[in-house]
Amino acid sequence: MLLIPISQESNTARRWPWVTTGLILACLVMLVITEVQGPEHERRLGYVARERQAYHVQHPWLMGPADPDEPARPRADVPAEELPPATVQAEQQAVLDGYIAAYRAELAATPFRRWGWRASGPMAGIITHQFVHAGFMHFGFNMWFLWLCGCSLEDRWGRLVFVGLYLMAGVAAALLYSIFATVASVPLVGASGAIAGAMGAFLVSFARTKIRFFYAIWLGFRPLFGTFRAAAYTMLPLWLAVEVFEAFVENGDGVAHWAHVGGFLFGLPFALALRLTGIERWLDNKLEAHVTTMQDPRLLEAGRLIDVRDYGPALSLLEDLERENPDSLDVMLEQLRAASNSLESEREVRSAMRLMTLYLEQDMAATAADLLLELTGRRVVGGFPAVASLRLAELFARRGMKDQALQLFRQTHAQGLVDVTAVKGAIAEATLLLRQGQSVAAVPILDAAAASTYCSPELQERIEMQRRLLENRRNSEGSLRPR
Repeated sequence: MLLIPISQESNTARRWPWVTTGLILACLVMLVITEVQGPEHERRLGYVARERQAYHVQHPWLMGPADPDEPARPRADVPAEELPPATVQAEQQAVLDGYIAAYRAELAATPFRRWGWRASGPMAGIITHQFVHAGFMHFGFNMWFLWLCGCSLEDRWGRLVFVGLYLMAGVAAALLYSIFATVASVPLVGASGAIAGAMGAFLVSFARTKIRFFYAIWLGFRPLFGTFRAAAYTMLPLWLAVEVFEAFVENGDGVAHWAHVGGFLFGLPFALALRLTGIERWLDNKLEAHVTTMQDPRLLEAGRLIDVRDYGPALSLLEDLERENPDSLDVMLEQLRAASNSLESEREVRSAMRLMTLYLEQDMAATAADLLLELTGRRVVGGFPAVASLRLAELFARRGMKDQALQLFRQTHAQGLVDVTAVKGAIAEATLLLRQGQSVAAVPILDAAAASTYCSPELQERIEMQRRLLENRRNSEGSLRPR
């Protein structure tokens, strides 16, 4: 089974996450260096190893290296009469020792030995191993996980605290890995321990955040794949449990499971301490104040005008800002606030639609749903144009938020099947109902859509396809009933 996180709804920031970006770029630079230098080091290492091994085979009475991971023969028992004179043996041993020293020098110069972490290696490796990866796939998966959780943590805590967590979690991961490592001479490389620390912190700071996953399951030769959403408080503890299980059962599969566990168990109390001491709130408020001072002064002026109920000039400023930056959530939030308070229904409807669209496009589906619920309570949704309702409903449906999608699909044909958009909305509503197994509610809607004068041949074909799917489902269910 393949399970990959593809987005999370809190992955927005008040400023660009330069630390997260910098960490990714640093890992990319190190990857390029290792990919370029690695083959040449391996070639030279292989050459020296073969020369040393050949010399030792020719002179089996010599003493080989004591390091068990170096492929060389120990001293062989050779009859005394076959041994060369002691002075010759000393010269030959010096030659072999030269080969051994050259091998060890080449081994130490390989990228993974040079920058990876071993308890018996250079102490700098406890930091540098976090930036070295064993290939592009290893790099790609790690950096994607870092991006998904790092941006939110950096935005919540600030850059200095986040980079501190990241590096310290990597150290904790390396230390726990050293305790349980089955082969102490194999260097630890990769950022996954540090990223696991960020994941542990994410569980504390963003426990209720919904994460969207892609899954693929192979049932024989038939793949089954799709997406689903689940809260961080469900999936991250499950991931940790799997890592602990595999650390005990598969501690030798080439994956540093104990490093993952060590990083996660460091990040969890780190974030918990920040929250319980109030430091997290203080950091968040400090960043909010800093970002506010960096905002466009026109936005701040618009907010001031709204506070003193001078809505006309405020809306004029906000419209200018929207033209310059149409994807700004801050601008649209203030515009919605001004339009709502000034009781300008048309502006309120337009601002609300635009804001929900931005939320959905930026993977903030839960926030969009909350806004829709609020607007429904104030009866604003009824003012949405049918075309806009249809687009928003389709966005909600693609993100698995079926109740919100159904509400908006119904809104498209609330005045009857009076145009093509209303027919499309009705068909979409019926399709979603059929997927939920509500055929009794769906069939009359399909029949009404098919009878509409605005139902084009293309839409008729969609209706017939849904009817065929429904009929096939009924036949399938009938064949499974006991006789």
